[in-house]
Amino acid sequence: MTFKRILNSSILMGGAQAVTLVFAFIRSKLIAVLLGPAGIGINGLLTGYSGNIFALAGWGLGTSGIRSIAAASEEYKAAKFAAAKKFGIQLSWIGLILSIVLFIPVAQLTFGNLDYSLEIFITGLGVPCLILTTIFTAVLQANGQTKTLARIQIITAFISLVLGLPLIYFFKTIGIASALFITAVIPLLASWKFSKVYQPEPVPVDPADLAQLRKLGMAIMVTGLTYQLSAYAIRCLLVDGMGIAAAGFYQAAWAISGALPGFIFSAMGTDFFPRVAAAEDENKARELSEHQILAALILALPLLAGMLTMGKDTIHLLYSSQFDESIPMLSWLTWAIFLRLVSWPLSYWLLARGSSQTIIILDCAHNILLVVMTFFLIPFFGLIGTAIATIAGQIIYLIIMSIIVKKRSGKHLGSKTVGAISIAASLLFIAHAGTRYFTGRYFGLISTLIISAISTGLYFYISHYTTTPNTK
Repeated sequence: MTFKRILNSSILMGGAQAVTLVFAFIRSKLIAVLLGPAGIGINGLLTGYSGNIFALAGWGLGTSGIRSIAAASEEYKAAKFAAAKKFGIQLSWIGLILSIVLFIPVAQLTFGNLDYSLEIFITGLGVPCLILTTIFTAVLQANGQTKTLARIQIITAFISLVLGLPLIYFFKTIGIASALFITAVIPLLASWKFSKVYQPEPVPVDPADLAQLRKLGMAIMVTGLTYQLSAYAIRCLLVDGMGIAAAGFYQAAWAISGALPGFIFSAMGTDFFPRVAAAEDENKARELSEHQILAALILALPLLAGMLTMGKDTIHLLYSSQFDESIPMLSWLTWAIFLRLVSWPLSYWLLARGSSQTIIILDCAHNILLVVMTFFLIPFFGLIGTAIATIAGQIIYLIIMSIIVKKRSGKHLGSKTVGAISIAASLLFIAHAGTRYFTGRYFGLISTLIISAISTGLYFYISHYTTTPNTK
């Protein structure tokens, strides 16, 4: 895959993800206006609960299924899909049972009472739909149907918004839960419909294929679950120590910092992961990973610059002036996202190429460390303590990942890749530091436009004058 193709696939999925995010922030805006920070906090907790159950019951099927189908030769793709489909149906039943069994104890643990138990129950009913969706999206991803996946994202986001907004307006927190349930059902219906033409003819399920999915899926499940549990634990620490509103402030900053450049991570899972899984050797896989880092930097820099220089305006636009406590957190979390842009392609490479044990150990240690640091920092720094813990954890993660890459491939990251990371960080630092001396939204807009122009110029240069840059 050429560098140009990585950029274009990222742009394609990025456009779909951007539309999805606009719809998501419209929904969040309504919640913020109607229910304030507490409503956003409840929305974050419900989303986190659903993510926990999905990570556990889903057993990493979305990722393991893509890897299994994409890496198989044409004659074995049908068998791989049959195994993924059967496993997915089994997991969806497990997800439904867990959602029914756990909603009362989770409500009591999270809120200290059962006031929001019905909301948790309704949200949990969407988990089986999320699991089944991974079966059909895996087929599309493994067949390189990036455009179809982008179309599904846009269609489902629009329908979910149209159906969800009235529910939130009239039923408040019950409506939030119902809207989350709808956002799980609509993608299932759409992915099933669009993937039918790419589904191979039914064949008997090979027990060896099921065993392979269970083995790889366990690694993905453990890492995904520890990530979800750590995020949920942080919200619970905030609720316990500072109230639901504090969880809302955290959710607002986290949603913006993580969501706006989220199209990069969406593109990684949609196009980059199956291709690096099918790479002919480790050198090719490493080259793809470095190209993905460069593409991520080019595409995300304008958004990161905007969040660092116009955080207050962004918070007020997407939420309200009640969320001013989220503003200082946003800067810290934006720098953490910058570090993730570098580390995630490397972790995807290791996961796609079979280094599941390494990823389990590293991700579990990172997520546990994040919760521990947050626990100790909140009493001293309050909300900012969660952001400090996040960026410290990302720095440690990136350092360790760099060591693993050197050990696995025999090389450090290429000099051009390291240089690009350094230049990008310098541009962001200058823009961010400038806001201390030049206040007002216009300076932030100017610096963001300059960085956007640089990124746009690089994109067109790469698209028109090069195909595969040397990263050695």
